[in-house]
Amino acid sequence: MSELKRASIKQRRRSLPLLIIVVVLIFCVYYSIYNAEVQLITTNSSSDVKKRSCFSVRSDFEGPLEGVWKESLDKPPWLELSCKYQPASTSCSYYELPFNNRSLRLSKLRFHPVKCTLEAFNPERFLRSLKSRKLIIAGDSLSQQFFLSLMCRLKDYILQDNVIWGNVAHSQANFCGINRKCMPKVGQHTNFLENYTNPIWAKFEYNVTIRYISIKAEPIKEKLDFISSFSTGSDIMVINKGAWRQKGYKEFAARMQDFRNYYVANKDKLPIVWWRETNPQHFLGPNGDYVPGKRLPSKLKTCAKASPDRLSSSHVDPVNRITNRVMKELEIPVMHTSHAMVSEFDAHLFKSGLDCTHICTPGVDVIWVEYLYNWLKFEHLIISPGSPTLKAHLQKNA
Repeated sequence: MSELKRASIKQRRRSLPLLIIVVVLIFCVYYSIYNAEVQLITTNSSSDVKKRSCFSVRSDFEGPLEGVWKESLDKPPWLELSCKYQPASTSCSYYELPFNNRSLRLSKLRFHPVKCTLEAFNPERFLRSLKSRKLIIAGDSLSQQFFLSLMCRLKDYILQDNVIWGNVAHSQANFCGINRKCMPKVGQHTNFLENYTNPIWAKFEYNVTIRYISIKAEPIKEKLDFISSFSTGSDIMVINKGAWRQKGYKEFAARMQDFRNYYVANKDKLPIVWWRETNPQHFLGPNGDYVPGKRLPSKLKTCAKASPDRLSSSHVDPVNRITNRVMKELEIPVMHTSHAMVSEFDAHLFKSGLDCTHICTPGVDVIWVEYLYNWLKFEHLIISPGSPTLKAHLQKNA
């Protein structure tokens, strides 16, 4: 073989790796451009979805919204007892700071749905949406927490209130936190004293009144008769029966049947009714239920994590299965907040494993407030066909 041919072959062999490198580089460049375009399209389509406000379509009212919790508030709405309406018993920051920052993290949480945008609570817009109406928060001690959460977020707009404080509950009389701050014995920041002779309410700008009505194990007819005595068809009642079932779910189902019968016979006398799902518990029993005598291990520093099946979007705790079935029959809209809250096992008062029902405030209670705020923006989508009073009110205040 001539020297010329040998040189040509060597040259081609040296050129081959270079050619491969060039081809690979061109492929990588084109792939990067393609991938960037795909990501841009995906981001744009995702943004388009995000631009839609939650509850701007009817389907948002029909089940839980999938989403995640994020520490997205710049600062806590309040901490410790800086809000005059905050009971010490549910202020985790009062008992924990500065030795445990859990309550600080909880106070900055917001729930962020995946497929829509949940607008952050705006107190003035909230009151404008309720202009010249009453809002009744009715239910057990979790509904009372809902009420205090609203009060603390609206405190700058309160014109007058009738919030009466009672004595500290016996079970809390000697409770002190890890920072040695103890439960006040009497007066402000103890417990709300609510009954027929001492109604809890506040009047706000825009001629708005918000009331809390306790409904626990007593016959529901008694309390609903009372509510109908001071409300109109354009007012709103957010109601929940809690988990009061001293004799099991059958007894609870019977109580809900009482509610159904009363509503069918008296709905024209009641305000607009919206049902709030019962908050998930995180004890050791099935579905997080409290089992008498079964305490969380002393070494455990939080309430019990929810089982994987409870975290599934298709799972509904038994108490909410009962209530949601009744509400569907009555065409009463349900605030599906339980699914979003079931993952937050560390949001409870805890207190050495004794309270995995009630929640730290401020904390995940923000979802109740923001759902209500966003519901009010689109309440025309859930007006009952038989609510001419509300339709007239909406037209008047449009």
